[in-house]
Amino acid sequence: MGGADPKESRFKQQKLPAWKPLPTANVVLPIVFILGAACVGIGVALVLASASVKETFFLYGDECLDQGLTCLHKFNIPTDYEGDVFFYYYLSNYHQNLRTYFSSRNDNQYLGNLQSTSGCAPFDKDGDKPIVPCGAVANSLFNDTYTLSWKGIIVPLTSDGLLWDAGQFKNPPDNGGDLCSRFEGTAKPPNWGKPICEMDGGLENVDLNIWMRLAALPNFRKPWRKLNRIQGTAFEKGLPAGDYLLNITNQYPVAQFDGDKGFVVSTTSWAGGKNDFLGIAYLVVGGLVLLIGAILVIVHCKAGHSSKGQRRQAAPNDMTSKDYYFDSYSHFGIHEEMLKDEVRTNTYRNSIYHNKHLFKDKIVMDVGFGTGILSMFAANPDKSSRINLDSIVEVIQCKIEDIKELSFGVEKVDIIISEWMGYCLFYESMLNTVLYARDKWLAKLFITAIEDRQYKEDKINWWDNVRKMAITEPLVDVVDNNQVVTGNYCVKEAALTVKKGEELKGVFTCTSNARNERDLDFNIKVSFHDWLNSVTSERRQKTTLFHCQNRDNNGHCLDCLTSSDYPKINFSPIGAF
Repeated sequence: MGGADPKESRFKQQKLPAWKPLPTANVVLPIVFILGAACVGIGVALVLASASVKETFFLYGDECLDQGLTCLHKFNIPTDYEGDVFFYYYLSNYHQNLRTYFSSRNDNQYLGNLQSTSGCAPFDKDGDKPIVPCGAVANSLFNDTYTLSWKGIIVPLTSDGLLWDAGQFKNPPDNGGDLCSRFEGTAKPPNWGKPICEMDGGLENVDLNIWMRLAALPNFRKPWRKLNRIQGTAFEKGLPAGDYLLNITNQYPVAQFDGDKGFVVSTTSWAGGKNDFLGIAYLVVGGLVLLIGAILVIVHCKAGHSSKGQRRQAAPNDMTSKDYYFDSYSHFGIHEEMLKDEVRTNTYRNSIYHNKHLFKDKIVMDVGFGTGILSMFAANPDKSSRINLDSIVEVIQCKIEDIKELSFGVEKVDIIISEWMGYCLFYESMLNTVLYARDKWLAKLFITAIEDRQYKEDKINWWDNVRKMAITEPLVDVVDNNQVVTGNYCVKEAALTVKKGEELKGVFTCTSNARNERDLDFNIKVSFHDWLNSVTSERRQKTTLFHCQNRDNNGHCLDCLTSSDYPKINFSPIGAF
């Protein structure tokens, strides 16, 4: 394909730093409480703002029954309405949200294209003339009018400030004549008493624009006028208290849809007009969020998932060998080796599947969960086709020694399973952890010998030439079967009834592999004591010592150092040297 290659940048090459949030309890719970408190605070503010609004409301549909005539309604305002005062008309049982009703309109026509009537049927045309404005919404325009007086003085009203400029309808372009000349060749809606050009402002009429902004609920109010606070009059500071007389020109029928009409006089606040529902809704939502947060805290504490039981993610510069050890389980490689070890994995699987009667309806603890493969075997011992692990398996993400109590009130478990040996008990060993959790368990440790001159040269001897450094820890690697030069022999068989920290002592012997043609004769003795182990080769008459360099508070070995004065031993996953 032709064209220049895109300019290389960190953005295009997707090399920018990424952030992956970790939704732990320490992060989620504060957010829940902050959101709940914010909703409650907003709700309180809205309720107080609504309570500060002064309002007078009355219905007049039953008083004004004769359409086309005027009627009078007296009402009293007990206190001064200071500041801006708005007047609204009110309709009940009027469903402007009916689909066939609100879709009967053409906004393109309302912006000056008078011939556009699509979507307005059946109020689209009168003969060959387009109806302007067309549609059912415009045809049902509210047309009651009002005159308000106080002590014989007409209250000054204005429509200024009721509409935003955005979204307002537009008249056709000026043709040099009057407004009606712009609407020549059009017809009025059937329910209107006069054409659009005779209304104040034409399509830009304030009452028309407000009516066309549909209400979502069947009972609604819409702004009609605003108090004109003329300087030097009694209405300069607002609407004074007293008796008022409302002269109503009754033109809009409501009996046919079993509705009613009303009139509203109201002040406003920073949050708008009187609206108790919005503040109450915020209070209810905020209260529910806080309640959910409290429930989550209780569940979190009782389930034993407090932050004390979770490992802290150390900064890279502060990470210790222990941090690197636990971090290694965040990657696929270390789990891949176990899953691909079919002998080991199938042995665990078969021991569970062949003894499914022992696992039925039992509580099983999997120490060192990892990928969860052992838990999956235990959760489905009869090999059902489908199971819901979420309802069966509960994961506790912390060290078993840090668990104060198990979830759901469990005090004892029936079975403990674990892949606890790791690499020949030298790496990933969980023996102490299993001893902590177990009732009884049986363990066997095997060792074998390998020969790989090139590997030893690359991985061990090479370090002797780098600033005279010697390897300071055992090697963990996969060994090819052809490199094995002896058989596999049991090092130790012990029932796990020993006490935690108790010394294990034993002796084993390895002879050369029968299929290996080389004349190798190994007789190796191993004892477990204060040193991790001592290995003696009778043929070479030398000993390799694995010295315990660091111990924890309980005296258990953390780091092993191979003495550079003795031959080095190479360990494979099955304990090869």
